[in-house]
Amino acid sequence: MNKKNKLVSIIIPTYNRKEILTTLLNSISKQNYKQIEIIVIDDASTDQTYEKIKKEFPNVVVYYFKQRCGPALGKNFGFLKSKGD
Repeated sequence: MNKKNKLVSIIIPTYNRKEILTTLLNSISKQNYKQIEIIVIDDASTDQTYEKIKKEFPNVVVYYFKQRCGPALGKNFGFLKSKGD
């Protein structure tokens, strides 16, 4: 696979950042490079972040932790689930 076709994984741990995350995902969707996999790790948000992202961004992979685990675990989990180079 040449450099132009490499899949890039973007891993985003989040907690109660529904509006900021929506702005970020809209910005990423406007990028010219289209070989992007977006993985959001919701760290037990209480502001319906998970539901909003699932509804408004169907191409984004979203995982929901039932208990707070912190951003480090979220990043590591996202890395294990990613398929990008």
